[in-house]
Amino acid sequence: MSGERRWRDRAWEGGPSAELSAPRHPSLVERNPAVLPWRDVLLDLDLAGLAPGRALVEQIAITTGDGRTWVLPLSGVLATRLAWHPELPLVAGLVLRDRRACPWVADHRARKVFVHNGVRAAVSLLMPDRPPLAWCGGLRLALLTTSDRPEPVTRDDRPPEPTVLEAAGPAWVDLLPSVAALEQVAAARVAVFDHGKGELREVTEALLVSGVTVADGVLRVEHLSGAIDPGRGGPPDFGLCPGTVEVDVVGAAGAAVGEVADAEEAPTTGSPVPLGDRAFLTLRTPPEAAGPAVLWIHSTAPGEAPSEHAPPTLVETGCPVAVLDLSLHWPAHSTADLLIGQITTAVRAAVCALTARHPAAVVVGGHSFGATLALLALAHVDGLTAAIVHSGCYDRTSTPFGFQWEQRSYWEVPQVYQAFSAVHLADRLAGPVLVVHGTDDLNTATPPDQALGLYRTIVAAGGRARLVLLPGEGHNFQFAENLRFLTAEHATWLARSAASAGGER
Repeated sequence: MSGERRWRDRAWEGGPSAELSAPRHPSLVERNPAVLPWRDVLLDLDLAGLAPGRALVEQIAITTGDGRTWVLPLSGVLATRLAWHPELPLVAGLVLRDRRACPWVADHRARKVFVHNGVRAAVSLLMPDRPPLAWCGGLRLALLTTSDRPEPVTRDDRPPEPTVLEAAGPAWVDLLPSVAALEQVAAARVAVFDHGKGELREVTEALLVSGVTVADGVLRVEHLSGAIDPGRGGPPDFGLCPGTVEVDVVGAAGAAVGEVADAEEAPTTGSPVPLGDRAFLTLRTPPEAAGPAVLWIHSTAPGEAPSEHAPPTLVETGCPVAVLDLSLHWPAHSTADLLIGQITTAVRAAVCALTARHPAAVVVGGHSFGATLALLALAHVDGLTAAIVHSGCYDRTSTPFGFQWEQRSYWEVPQVYQAFSAVHLADRLAGPVLVVHGTDDLNTATPPDQALGLYRTIVAAGGRARLVLLPGEGHNFQFAENLRFLTAEHATWLARSAASAGGER
């Protein structure tokens, strides 16, 4: 996979702005081996917070109000929002040095950059769309720091302590890590750093910080705390309770960080075509595209707009790719027949519409729950020659207290769970299956064992399957080397599928 991702970070309307560029996908070389999983996220021990999910910035070009452009002599910048000074010609961010974050400050009038290598910054639970720094007036910056954190211990010679668990049912025992484990890795103190004097002063205790802003002389720190709520989870609240801490900062001025225009998504090549009330088909490749066609199934929530999203690793093969956005009617009393009937009806209509434009072999595919829908289609719909599935859950008995929009337990409706378990219909799959999964998938329903189990089951049932495990990838794939490899895998798989189906019809 190649190409750049470009976006603009603006101070304020009519003021200076920066155009940032980075590879569309990070390299595996950038992946820090010092990461730990917590629930469904990865934590970077060196950054004391969330592991970056985007490639490092390669270039920052600042354009000032007079139209002059200056390219900063700086690389390895974390891809977060920038912090613009509201009065002075200064902008700041974080740069990696030996896998640790340090603040940098650029004077775009004098065209000088200062990197404070002696200050170790943290990211805690800040998301990429929030600036990790905020100006507090004058030359002072609010930032997250781990100045009192000891170095990570790589070896522990102490004997292990017993583990004691107790629970009363009926309930699902989910062995979630504690909040204390998250705090040990990702808690950071908010400090005020004087860029001119090089002095650092901590102003809060250690917190799980999700945002830092300054307004009207007050430093506002958003943070998360409390016990884990199993009913919540994932960014931005991680199942924790939000809170705020306010610190009076004398002489502060408002932080001015403007809008970011991110043009990462490629435009679609067609408009969604309705197939009934709850399904839409969108062609993502030009009509002249050749080769076997891919029908990529995406599960949408009721009322959700069509996603029109297909993996670039499929689009770049040059084969026709169409996205079927499917919103299932899933009432509380749903039966397996009701649900399967909706899926097969929509897929049959999509296959007819797709083959009318591209009379070739059709390979069905999907990601996550879409992977389940793709395998159901391969087992129940004629005219499909093979499947490509990413990051799916293929044995629903591993999620016995609900999945997708099913809120009943496995013991109440075992037939629904079995119908949506691909391992139970492996002997009915009408063609071979390419199974792709990340080795670091932390989604509780889709660990890598799900992919291995499907692979073994298909082969045991007499079918053909190919298993691809991508190193370092989570539930969604992001690393450039893996995506290049996967594009080639997809191209080869599609060519083989067309050959086994007898080529074009």
